[in-house]
Formats: sequence, C-alpha cells, structure tokens
Amino acid sequence: MNLKGDFTFYDKAENNIKLGLSGVLHNFMPGEVLDNESLSSINGNIPRGNATEYAAYISNQFSIGNKWITNYGLRVSSFENLQSGNKTFFNLEPRLSVLFKLSKFQQLHFAYNRNYQYLQILQNDMDTFKQEHCTSMVRFLFIRL
Repeated sequence: MNLKGDFTFYDKAENNIKLGLSGVLHNFMPGEVLDNESLSSINGNIPRGNATEYAAYISNQFSIGNKWITNYGLRVSSFENLQSGNKTFFNLEPRLSVLFKLSKFQQLHFAYNRNYQYLQILQNDMDTFKQEHCTSMVRFLFIRL
C-alpha cells in the first residue's frame, strides 16, 4: 500500500519550491505466487514479513539569469522492519544540482545525491528480516556535456 502527496509553490517565475510526503506499507510473501484467482505457495516454510517506509522532502529550484539553474533540497527517509525487534533506520538525503547553459544546444550539468535503498539488500538475503545491516548508500557525481 502506498500513499504520496506532492506540492509545488511558484514564488516567482525563476523560483519554485517543491515538497512532499510518502508512506509505504510493505507486505512480503516470499515463496508465494498471487494470480488472478488464488494464492499458491511454492515453499510454505519461509516466513512472511511487513515493513513501513516513510519520507518527506523539500527542494528549491531557481534560475540566475538565462544561463544558470540551481536545484537543492533535502529528503528525510525512514524504514522500519515490523518483524523481530522492530529495527528502524533513519537517514538524511541531501541533493544539489547546478546547470550552466553553454549555448542553445550545450549545457554543463553537475549533480550530487545521497540515496539510501533499504529493500535492495534485504531482498538479496535468504533470511530477510534478521539482516542486521540492511541499508546501502549510493553516491553519484557526474558531469554531462
């Protein structure tokens, strides 16, 4: 189940602020297949699990003249394993992007993001809900010409 809301405020033509909230309830049924009519089990010995994931973000994009566009923001995320021990993870995810227009058809773009992907490592482990370190962090730094 997923619930999400996004809002955009246009302060001026060259400045807008975005903010949003999201919440997800994850229901894990490993070894079970759900088709249109029924639920069938491939292996009935794998325990089911539940988790919640919440996030809130705010970002600001503004233009400086005709050549510069800057976007910065912060996302706050949390993930809670609702099984054995209710382990909760809480992280801050900053973002920064700067774009410089070299010409009508060329631009230089710098971007930095810090992202936490909670379920990626969880899904790769056979004993999903006993995993102690279930976060991964990916940092991207790239320049596009």
